[in-house]
Amino acid sequence: MMDVSRSSTLKVILINVILIMVFSFLAFALIEWTLRLYIPDTDHTGMNETAPPPLFYRIKPNFSGILEGVKVSINSDGFRDDEFDRDRPENQRLIAVLGDSITFGQGVPQDKTFPAVLERRLNVSGPKVAYAVWNLGVPGYNTQQELAVFKSFVLPQRPHWVFLVYVINDVEPVNEGALRIIAGDRSHETPGWLSNQIDRSIGIQIVKNRLGRIVRWFRPDWYFSSYVDDAISQYEGDGAPWIEVSKMIESMKLACESEGIRFTVVMTPSMMDFRNYPFEKINRTVELFCRDRRIDYIDLLPYFRNSDPSELAVSMIDAHPNALAHEIIAKAILERIRKEEAEAGKQ
Repeated sequence: MMDVSRSSTLKVILINVILIMVFSFLAFALIEWTLRLYIPDTDHTGMNETAPPPLFYRIKPNFSGILEGVKVSINSDGFRDDEFDRDRPENQRLIAVLGDSITFGQGVPQDKTFPAVLERRLNVSGPKVAYAVWNLGVPGYNTQQELAVFKSFVLPQRPHWVFLVYVINDVEPVNEGALRIIAGDRSHETPGWLSNQIDRSIGIQIVKNRLGRIVRWFRPDWYFSSYVDDAISQYEGDGAPWIEVSKMIESMKLACESEGIRFTVVMTPSMMDFRNYPFEKINRTVELFCRDRRIDYIDLLPYFRNSDPSELAVSMIDAHPNALAHEIIAKAILERIRKEEAEAGKQ
């Protein structure tokens, strides 16, 4: 009798556990579905295609689709911009902007990206001098890949000015496995629907993001001791990746100088606490290098200093600069160009 009773109890417990698991799964699926209605996906794989080294991948020419909830239209050269006009009028100055997903404008409508905003503001002064600003940003590109674009695509156009938009992770080397995934080549992976859904789960990304913020708030030493130290270490020491990257930047500057092209490095901050910015040491390293090599340099951190980073990010799970942040970037670059125009007018 006791065995029967115990068996019945175990069955009830097992049924309850199964019901809890089923309802939990359904609840999570409902939450995930709701989140995906309001928070755009960040998957890039349909936009890219493989390319020979050192690029490894590039954006598909003439691609059109939705990324981060906004329309993305790629021109025939493989960049997020209108078609580039090679037959420019004599009074038009070409500005080429090299960069990664920040320049590309991930999560931001094309007309609100800082290259587009900059072009509009430059052309409000009248027909005497016209400007064309080309957005050459590609999500995920580092300085090595941007140098390749500079050599093969930018220099032949003989622009008036080249802006290299730099972020702290541009020193990271090319990871061929990760780049295959970005390009949409997953042939080397074992396919798995469940693992793919977990990787793309917005709910899980939000939980991880919130947990990260809690850790940073209560125990910043735990979080920053590894993340910040690792980032800074890439800029220190004789074997640091920054050594090679700095040579790439200098090579761009020298190539521009020989062709009479202006060249500026634009240091873009991460969307973190701007008042107590943890990477100021890296900013100073890049600034001192540029000063020593006589490279024009814009540090955007002062322009962001009094802002709340949460108000300048695309979404809860994407810390890329939003449209308001792009306005700030455009303003900083515009100031530099207007200053150069004023100095040229005095000569």
